[in-house]
Amino acid sequence: MTVNPVRVSWRAFGPGIDQAGINSYSLTDQPAVFTCPVPGTFSVTAYAPTNPNAAADGSVPAQVYQDLVTSHSMNAEDGFVAATAQVTCVP
Repeated sequence: MTVNPVRVSWRAFGPGIDQAGINSYSLTDQPAVFTCPVPGTFSVTAYAPTNPNAAADGSVPAQVYQDLVTSHSMNAEDGFVAATAQVTCVP
C-alpha cells in the first residue's frame, strides 16, 4: 500500500535534546524541521503505525519504541515502521 502524503511522528536524539514524551507518537504530514541545539551528531527518526487509519496520537509499546526509535535495531516491528537519518551539526 502507498500512502501519500505519509503521516509520521518525528523524534531527534542527541546532545542537549529533552526526551519528554517517550513511547508516544503524534502523526503529522509536515516535514521535519531540525535546529541544532549544540554541535554534535544527532539521529532524526520518522516512525508511524503501519495502519494508515491509525489514530493521530497514541502510544508505542516500550520495546518497539526502543528497537525502532532509540536503538535503531529494527525497521519494522509489531505494527510500526521507522527510518532514521544522521545529522551532524558543526559550530
